[in-house]
Amino acid sequence: MRNILLSYNIARKLNSSVKAKQVSVSVKIASISIAVSLIVMLISSAVVVGFRSDISNRLFDFTADFQIVESSSYALGDDKSLSVKNYFTQSVSSLDFVEGISKYIFKTALLKTDASMKGVALKGVGDDFYWNRILPYIVAGEVINTSDSVRHKQIVISQRLANQLELKLGDRVEVAYFTKPMRRDLLTISGIFSCNLPDIDDNFVYCDIRDLQRINQWDKTMVTGYDVFLNDDSRYEETRNKITKLLYSSNEIGSHPKRLLDTRSEYDYIFGWFDMQKTNELVIIIIMIIVSVFNVISMTLIILLQKTSMIGVLKSLGMKDYVIQFIFVIRGMKELLLGVFAGNVLGIVLCWVQLKYKIIKLDSSSYMVSSVPIELDIDRILVINGILLLMLLVSQLLVTHIVTKIQPYKAIKYEKR
Repeated sequence: MRNILLSYNIARKLNSSVKAKQVSVSVKIASISIAVSLIVMLISSAVVVGFRSDISNRLFDFTADFQIVESSSYALGDDKSLSVKNYFTQSVSSLDFVEGISKYIFKTALLKTDASMKGVALKGVGDDFYWNRILPYIVAGEVINTSDSVRHKQIVISQRLANQLELKLGDRVEVAYFTKPMRRDLLTISGIFSCNLPDIDDNFVYCDIRDLQRINQWDKTMVTGYDVFLNDDSRYEETRNKITKLLYSSNEIGSHPKRLLDTRSEYDYIFGWFDMQKTNELVIIIIMIIVSVFNVISMTLIILLQKTSMIGVLKSLGMKDYVIQFIFVIRGMKELLLGVFAGNVLGIVLCWVQLKYKIIKLDSSSYMVSSVPIELDIDRILVINGILLLMLLVSQLLVTHIVTKIQPYKAIKYEKR
């Protein structure tokens, strides 16, 4: 402890000396490079997490985390049914991390206007549907009141579909169902949403589940399947395994066999893109750390060269090598910590500005978001700072190991020359 205090006091004297105040350009560059590197790392991490969080949240809000369907169903429009009397739904709802489940019916259909037509996947939902997940995306009108005892002949469509079919709020549109014989109906547009996910905006149309039960000639106990919503995505795999076990045990003789559809598997191209972004983030962080380390190595070498004679004097007085090393480590920490502090402040401020004001815009048709998404994760910020500081400290210790190779009489002799 005494040696550490001695190193600290000597380093403080060096910092307060006149020569120390005339910091070289290389030392300033090292501090600035650390700040810039940290800014880049924080922003890249915030953007990657923001993309993953924003897009996956929207996807799960519209498609749920899992779907439970009849085991032979492979397409959204398959007219295969499950019974709402299945007791497994209560078991699934009671699982940890499951927010709840809701029944639905999927059916393919055509939306027809005088100008054009469009094939869509109608999703009939009931009074247990989680409309609260869709409400943030409603840009006009309102959702269907599926809890009413009266069946409402209404639909909720995307802004993109409305533009393609030249429809607006309150318009009535003809819906042609793929049945034998083909059946038609007129439904009123009660709401318009915008999700910015092509697979959702181009295909999903919400309606009253009772409309599709009537079209399919099903009674009120028959549905296509169930949406399963989670309240903690971090336990995705664990929850999927538990639900799979429950479904397997509930597939008793005489009941409809069931299987679990995994949204992450169904949209693997999106989550594969997330994984690619993680790789990009890691590469950026590694490059920025390498840049910072090289600059710190240069800074520390310059300081050592400037104080070669002092090292010789201290060693001739019997000071241990590791104590001298600590002197220069502590001497360089001022610039390092200043750079880290500035990088954190500027990086977080820039992220907050983008998060608040959406300054940088993107083409939603290409990136699935209208502006660069940002999510500040305190844990990730702390991890990045911890890794950076550790690498910088290790690099300083390795460079200052040169002290052990300096011979006192040569260092003093070199200074006299």
